[in-house]
Amino acid sequence: MAAGRPDSATDGSGAAFNSSSLSLNVSGTGTLLIVAWHAEYDDGLPDGWTVTANDTPGTLMVDTNGYTGGDGNRRFRIYYWLNPPSGPNTIVVANPSNGDNELAVSAILLTGVAQQGPLGAVVGDVSTNDRTGESETVPTTTSDLVVHVIADALFTRGALGPGETSLSIANDSGHQQDGDASLWISTKPGDAGATTVSSSGWASRVIDGVAIVVHGNQWDGLGRWAMLIVAAFVVSASLLTALVNPGAR
Repeated sequence: MAAGRPDSATDGSGAAFNSSSLSLNVSGTGTLLIVAWHAEYDDGLPDGWTVTANDTPGTLMVDTNGYTGGDGNRRFRIYYWLNPPSGPNTIVVANPSNGDNELAVSAILLTGVAQQGPLGAVVGDVSTNDRTGESETVPTTTSDLVVHVIADALFTRGALGPGETSLSIANDSGHQQDGDASLWISTKPGDAGATTVSSSGWASRVIDGVAIVVHGNQWDGLGRWAMLIVAAFVVSASLLTALVNPGAR
């Protein structure tokens, strides 16, 4: 179940275009909240980013390259909260920059997660070169779920690998020729031994992927995880500009 996905298609400058505030309601048992963000710029403030849920900082699990800025740009990150408080939660992703930016943010809530040692391997396929796909292989068991997070900057997406289920697409639908900072999150049930997640068929551009193994403690008779997708959001300068000035491009 998806709670919402606002998007728009323009650029802007100022503090409001470097932050995102998402609201979601946490429910269920054995919960794990995962939040990813992908930005075009950071205005020279890579250490200025903060990511909180109800004012509690997330635990950083991935800090790697986004689609601009060369190697070491750190504009693609993923965080988690184990068993976040039930009820209304406000997720805030922010950088103190006043400059131009594109900022994509996705949040998913999983239920049925093992609360002792919830995470397994985290493997990235990250490159500063233009390419048409990415692929990650992680060690798994059949009680695991693999979360696949792709950071891209294209309006037209490639294709997910076999067995993957698309959960969240954070794309503001702007600049359809060259795209904006975007995210795509999918999942795949773990296989015995190892599981591969991938995407292919993209236009040639910088594309980065991460596979995260989540250990489960609830497994239904259909071989799927019991999980609740809480939110998938994309926020860019365009969204706030459109709200303040609907006629702006």
